[in-house]
Amino acid sequence: MDLRESGVSDNDAGERREAEAQATAADEGIASEGLNSTPYVKIRWANDKEDIALFDTGAQWSLKCEGLLTAEERRSMQSSSLSGRGVSGEKIPVVGEIWRSVGIGGLTFENQRFIVVERMICQIILGIDFWSRISNLSFDFNRSVMRMNGGGEEINLLQHPSMGSMAGVEGECEGEDTKKNWVEVVVDEEIRIPAKSEMFVNCYVPGMEAGR
Repeated sequence: MDLRESGVSDNDAGERREAEAQATAADEGIASEGLNSTPYVKIRWANDKEDIALFDTGAQWSLKCEGLLTAEERRSMQSSSLSGRGVSGEKIPVVGEIWRSVGIGGLTFENQRFIVVERMICQIILGIDFWSRISNLSFDFNRSVMRMNGGGEEINLLQHPSMGSMAGVEGECEGEDTKKNWVEVVVDEEIRIPAKSEMFVNCYVPGMEAGR
């Protein structure tokens, strides 16, 4: 999601209605198989309640759906000057901002900012503002795990709930073959691919020699 600072204008009401209509359309079918295969991670709130959140370093800010807010969060929510657009260019209505304590693995991060939106394709997104607070991140996609603290701790990468069974705490998927072929691919440069389209890009597989 692309979030940008914006001022308050007389057209906000009209833009909000337009955004609601576009976001509703997004809910009805903009979700793609690519989004469903994007990794999710298990997170922990200050009250020890667990949720899953989309791992999205392409998002500038961390996001949370308005429908998930507690009564306390609604009371403490502050206004926001941000406006947002989804992966397909649709406007996403921003309703405010909250700050929460978020835990992942053995780490806890205080005062994490979440932009509250009316609706989006998933309920919680952890953006680059969150992941930049963690050092020494690495990934093992063959085992579907993320390593933190220089490999000292492993976090399971989960599937989108709509894909069926998710990886458990031990990384097993009930009724699914856990030995799927995962390949880490690195692109030469950052490329924007329009929604509902495809494109050839230059990329390589780390550690693989040409012709082998």
